Amino acid sequence: MRDNDAVRILVISDIHGYIDSVHALGQHLSDERYDILVVCGDLTHFGSISELREVISALRSEVRCELLIIVLGNCDPREALSSSMKGVSAHILHGDIIVWHDFAIGGVSGGIISPFMTPIEFSEDELMMALNNIGEKWHNYANRILVTHVPPYKTKVDIAHSGIHIGSSSLRKFIIEESPMVCFCGHVHEARGMDKLDNTLIINPGPLRKGYYADVIIRRREKRIKVSFKEVL
Repeated sequence: MRDNDAVRILVISDIHGYIDSVHALGQHLSDERYDILVVCGDLTHFGSISELREVISALRSEVRCELLIIVLGNCDPREALSSSMKGVSAHILHGDIIVWHDFAIGGVSGGIISPFMTPIEFSEDELMMALNNIGEKWHNYANRILVTHVPPYKTKVDIAHSGIHIGSSSLRKFIIEESPMVCFCGHVHEARGMDKLDNTLIINPGPLRKGYYADVIIRRREKRIKVSFKEVL
């Protein structure tokens, strides 16, 4: 953290195996450096562990950052939630936190149960159990960041093309109760944007597969968050 007050975060999601989009991002940001790179899931498109490792390796090579935080999406390999991903230079989170300086960063992977039976899906009860694990671990930290794949229910960032809200009600409840300063999410490609849920800013950067990302600066003392939605041109 170069500035004792400002934390710069690059937020991406939904790569879906398009390694070229990672390389393009790296070229686009060749002069930039971030404190944290956050990846909100779907690094692969129903890919294997080796494909997931390849995407993570590309991210590490292309983006200069101190910390790489990843949650897995519903299209990522389920076995990656286990010890099979040991040795990668990233923190893959599900129901756990990472403490970085005076921040507690919690993450929940996967989507909610759907008719499509994708690799990583959880019931709302299972998702709440993972979220409660985070709540137990970060209660002593004032600066809380939540990273998820699925967005919270009934927000601007969970609206599908059909106009239906497809986010998680458990996540919505947890955010209202725990009040993290920000929640980064993805999953709903067409709902790129930002919303506020009580005191928590909700950010969906849009799919990196289409060149979308978000540049976020958190001013810790003022609890102020600046968000810039950008595109790799």
